[in-house]
Amino acid sequence: MSEIPPGKPKAAIRKANGEIDYAALAVLVLDDNAYFGRLVQQICRGADIDSVSVCSTPEEALSLLGTNCYDLVVADLLIGNSNGIDFVRRIRSSTDTGFQQIPIIMVTAHTDAENIHEMRDAGVTEILAKPISPAALLGRIDLVFAAPRQFVKHDEYTGPDRRRRRADYDGDERRGKIPPKE
Repeated sequence: MSEIPPGKPKAAIRKANGEIDYAALAVLVLDDNAYFGRLVQQICRGADIDSVSVCSTPEEALSLLGTNCYDLVVADLLIGNSNGIDFVRRIRSSTDTGFQQIPIIMVTAHTDAENIHEMRDAGVTEILAKPISPAALLGRIDLVFAAPRQFVKHDEYTGPDRRRRRADYDGDERRGKIPPKE
């Protein structure tokens, strides 16, 4: 498992042609299930992301984040007796700006509206439903880096802007659906 030395500047994540340079990314995976951690690691490595660290506790993840430079965290919602949402809140409440603004993809089988809203309101960047596929994980990674959302700091919320922007949406909500673009 390769790790990034402390103090390394953030990698340029774009190739000259504008595509995401997966080889330049460093990913931290937090999951107490060793099998799932290895699965995410193998998916990342299959996409040429060689710098992938896997840990099983929020404390270990926070320690790694404090001593290494990561571009992305992939975390499970349920981590032993802990909760991935609490982990996200700890990151978003950090005083270290780079640490605080790291994109976080939360992976979960619990995709009911209440959990989705709680993850969003904690500051999760993207949510990925289990079971995952390589295409689904890489699609979320692409979304995080290809269309990054503005980071918001407010008294009651710190994290990526919770509003979604759609290219095919013209702002007209009177009919309860998105009207087609002409």
